[in-house]
Amino acid sequence: MLLNHTLRSAKLPTNASAFCWHADSAPQTAPSDSQDRCTQLSYTILMTYNYSICHPDKETIEYKTLPISDREVLEIAENYPWIEKMELYDSLNASETFYNPSLDFKCINNGRRFCLTAQYDDNKNLTFSLWYSRPKKVKIFFGLLGEKEKMRVDDVWSIDKNDSLKFLEYFVNGNYPAIESLYNA
Repeated sequence: MLLNHTLRSAKLPTNASAFCWHADSAPQTAPSDSQDRCTQLSYTILMTYNYSICHPDKETIEYKTLPISDREVLEIAENYPWIEKMELYDSLNASETFYNPSLDFKCINNGRRFCLTAQYDDNKNLTFSLWYSRPKKVKIFFGLLGEKEKMRVDDVWSIDKNDSLKFLEYFVNGNYPAIESLYNA
């Protein structure tokens, strides 16, 4: 989600953390020397995330609370040892197994969540269930009392790794309609 704001400043240092946003190409660039004396600067609030990890052999969910960027979200999911975690999952007795391997990413800015949970299909191919939590309007008392926005979770199963990562990329890029299409199919 890109939010435009106006920053009023008498002098903007060249190493400022504000970023410029151009609607046609949406690059994010640091202010140049020519922007030192800005009176208005349009910038994008960068989305940040935190995440949790469900390990097959640990009862306690591991929470990573330090904010991370969209790029870091994608790197973590791409580089996570999914196969090794599934092998661990398969090697445990049922009484020792707590979760399927999962990464649950939460956007700190808007509260939306996207979770990837690994499992094997019938042919022992790695697949994922995708869980998407977002605000959704729901009718109160069959719509007689209006609508209210509540967080809702939808899930879809048996998605391969490449497609799962594609939908995670949609999530961090704020392309929520593309994710919704997965659940409306």
